[in-house]
Amino acid sequence: MSRQMRAKLGVGLGVVIAAIVVSAIAAAVLHHKQRLLPAGAAAPDFALRSASGSVVSLASLHGKPALLAFCATWSSPCALETAELDAVYEQQPSPGSVVGIDADSETLASVNAFVRDQHVRFPVLLDQGSKTVSFPTRGPRGPVTARYRVTELPTYYVLDSSGRIAWTATGRTPASVLARELRKVARPLP
Repeated sequence: MSRQMRAKLGVGLGVVIAAIVVSAIAAAVLHHKQRLLPAGAAAPDFALRSASGSVVSLASLHGKPALLAFCATWSSPCALETAELDAVYEQQPSPGSVVGIDADSETLASVNAFVRDQHVRFPVLLDQGSKTVSFPTRGPRGPVTARYRVTELPTYYVLDSSGRIAWTATGRTPASVLARELRKVARPLP
């Protein structure tokens, strides 16, 4: 095979590989966006115990907008995000407007240590599956986390006052964006 033919084949192979990589990335991004529950869908029901011992349910949040923040103690983005969530929590007039959900079956002691160390002021609920773990171990997704289709931490759901999903996001999100999305659903309809 000639040198020129090998060069053409090499370029052609490079183009094919690049196309496959771009297609895979695009498919992953589009597929990821489709995994979260869509805006307008009814939020899956839950009743979870908080790190302080009280039970918070979806029904207890009805009548007011709420931000559900799915996180885990071992997640650096979640730890960095607690200040953002506390800022949003402090701005909201009603209790329960910001609710953290520990997404990966962590023990009460592990979650309480995180809440204490990070000075978390909003309630954090334990979503424990059949096997619990402690920091720094990653555990299995809890049953509520699975129903909300959470695969990346942090993941946010803003619920309107009727318990419908109004907005979703994954990854680090500024307090200003979280507060804005909560304000949008808090406005009375015309």
